[in-house]
Amino acid sequence: MNSSKKTYWLDCLFLTVLFGTLYSLFLGHYALISPDEGRYAEIGREMLVSGHYLVPRLNYILYFEKPPFFYWLTALSLKLFGLNEWAVRLWPILFSIAGCLITYITAHIYYGRKTGLLAAGILGTSLLYFAIGHLATIDMTVSLLITATLVAFLLGVQTPIGLKRRGYFYLAAVCAAFAVLTKGLIGFVFPIMIIGLWVLLLNKWKELKTWYLPTTILIALLIAAPWHIYMQIKYPAFFKFYFITQQFSRYATISAQRYEPFYYYTVTFLLGFFPWSVFIIQSIHHAWPRWKHRHQRPMEIFFLIWFFSILLFFSFSQSQLIPYIIPIFPPAAILTACYLMQNMHKTRGLSAGFILLLLLAFGASLGLVLIPHYYPAAQPRAIKHDLMITITALLLTTLIACGAYWRHKFKPALIILMIGTSVTAITLLFAIPHLDHRSIKPLAKIIMQQIKSTDEVFTYNHYDQDLPFYTHRRISVVDCAGELDFGINHENDSSWMMHDDVFWPRWENGTRIFVITRLTDYQVLIQQYPHIKFYILGKTSRNILFSNQPNPS
Repeated sequence: MNSSKKTYWLDCLFLTVLFGTLYSLFLGHYALISPDEGRYAEIGREMLVSGHYLVPRLNYILYFEKPPFFYWLTALSLKLFGLNEWAVRLWPILFSIAGCLITYITAHIYYGRKTGLLAAGILGTSLLYFAIGHLATIDMTVSLLITATLVAFLLGVQTPIGLKRRGYFYLAAVCAAFAVLTKGLIGFVFPIMIIGLWVLLLNKWKELKTWYLPTTILIALLIAAPWHIYMQIKYPAFFKFYFITQQFSRYATISAQRYEPFYYYTVTFLLGFFPWSVFIIQSIHHAWPRWKHRHQRPMEIFFLIWFFSILLFFSFSQSQLIPYIIPIFPPAAILTACYLMQNMHKTRGLSAGFILLLLLAFGASLGLVLIPHYYPAAQPRAIKHDLMITITALLLTTLIACGAYWRHKFKPALIILMIGTSVTAITLLFAIPHLDHRSIKPLAKIIMQQIKSTDEVFTYNHYDQDLPFYTHRRISVVDCAGELDFGINHENDSSWMMHDDVFWPRWENGTRIFVITRLTDYQVLIQQYPHIKFYILGKTSRNILFSNQPNPS
């Protein structure tokens, strides 16, 4: 092994250990965050318990909103490590680290080792990337797979015709197919959109015949299509709900009730890419070539298309959630690293960035101070203490980084900035358990301490996604459907899905019943049914647990 290859692998090992340590801290320190973490954890648990892995189920009924790949991974980690939060979050952590490694590899190949290391560091210490990497959702998985698809394509394009080139294109097809099995059609749409625009802008039509398109497309379809075909054959309603309702309608209409203004994702990215967002405008301007020179900068064109096409795609969507834009973070990190490495002696743009960084750090500190006043805290004193540590870490490291820059120590300033952001993020993780983030775990614990095999668990007028996971059982639901609508309509079972007229006779039949509902709904119940005795077993700031029988002595 030559010295350059040895250095390359040592860098990969270093980044793996570094981000593995950083991202694994406090992984099981806080309860599942509702609704998404609870939903994905429960679907994986039900696959594991039932042994049926092809058909996703939530609360033991059909759930077709997303394909199964992430559920398979979750079921695997639960089988290996048990039913706990650490196991549920394992794969997003691993994929976050892998995303940093791929970013390093890409930037290293095209811009050199130092740029690669900086790009990986920028990505791994971006606040939103760090946050999503700690959540058991599908977004980090699909981001990694789309990133791997596009990078494999770039490597294929740059490789001479032959077996190795063919392997890169086939790898891109495999990654795209698994992206489809993770989140649907965007696994194909994004790579095709980005590559197509790149071909169009650089007039690379003649190269298409060297990309092994027939076999590449065939491989992608052979992986992605069978599950979809199986589901359509088994459940004729699958196509309409999965493709039309969940993908096309979500994008084109406000049916999901998640509409935000057009600039929503631009603002989200600028906040989520902190602290590196203070350099993003300079970075884009630095990478943006003149039209007549575009053929001389094909990689910069590719990363710009990657960044802007996904950003604009979701900006036009009628359904908008923060994690959707994670796939634009790798190209943003590469563009920013290129700018910083190539302009470290040009102070104008950098100085503006560091001044803005200082202003934003003070603004963020003020926002953190106000959190306890606007966000309910389970432990107000503890959260104030943790937030003061976070604010101190943020301001101190920002001041030190800015001071290093003004003393013309640019590289130490960047390292300090990475360390400071990491410390700030870790202290925020430590503070999460002291916030009320809608977890049902405290009430589920009370149930599990008392419940017997003959007892029943109900939710009234709402459905908590994490409750089945923490109680290890199907939850009966009164007067609520929501995301369970599709499954209920196709597997109607009034024994667990019911209205008031069925529930209250069950309440009186002698079986012990545990009920969780909102505190507001409980106040309505006690007024509506003054003759019924409710035995309160526990409360959170949002929910209440009660029973038809007192605690056993």
